[in-house]
Amino acid sequence: MNLYTKLFFQHERHVYKRGAYTGDAPADSRRRAKTHFRIVKRDGSMGVIFHSTQIIIAYADGRVMLNARGWQNTQTTRAAFCHFGIPITSKWNNGYKNTMVQINGQSYVYYDNMMFDSSGALMTPPALEYRYEADKEARAVFKEDAKPFLDVMPVLLATSKPRIEATVNKRNGWYATQRHYEFVRERTVSLLERQAEEEYSDIVDAWQGYAYDEVEERVTPKQLWSALYRKCTQDMRSVVAVAQA
Repeated sequence: MNLYTKLFFQHERHVYKRGAYTGDAPADSRRRAKTHFRIVKRDGSMGVIFHSTQIIIAYADGRVMLNARGWQNTQTTRAAFCHFGIPITSKWNNGYKNTMVQINGQSYVYYDNMMFDSSGALMTPPALEYRYEADKEARAVFKEDAKPFLDVMPVLLATSKPRIEATVNKRNGWYATQRHYEFVRERTVSLLERQAEEEYSDIVDAWQGYAYDEVEERVTPKQLWSALYRKCTQDMRSVVAVAQA
């Protein structure tokens, strides 16, 4: 039984015979009051309405068209598709989010108005799957810029606690100090690029919280640099297509 037939028979059995949606039928037959999720009959096709969008069109020859109108990543829209055996999921490739749809055991990158034949094969052109790839050149430059900072970081870290206490007193509280350190973290890439030595102590103090080790209750230079490097280089990457099998 293809999706058209399934929708057709459910429509016949549960059609609304009165009210604003006379002629349509509940997509979930157990919840007839859920009128924003309906089955409709249109010009020789069967469709599924979710809110104001016809997310599925099923044809008598077995073809199926999907169209979430950009809402494919919301939980409720995904649940509506899944109700009819069309799961939409997220696939992360090195941090890049690909939205995938599964039809008859095959997985495809989702896009609006994609069409499948009666066997579940994609009839419209396939969309590319992507992944993030580190920009090694940019990250190497960042490391080079940070060398003077790394040379003095262990000493600055060892003397960080009294400086933080002094900053809290100077700025009249921890909230204002946190705002200051947040501003420093946002400028870290620029500060290291300029090798602004007068700001190095502030950089160390600002990044301590990101590297805090609850077990050891202290921060090592290695931990601080790891936290700083990871955060500062997270956008030093490119989007590349995944090679098709």
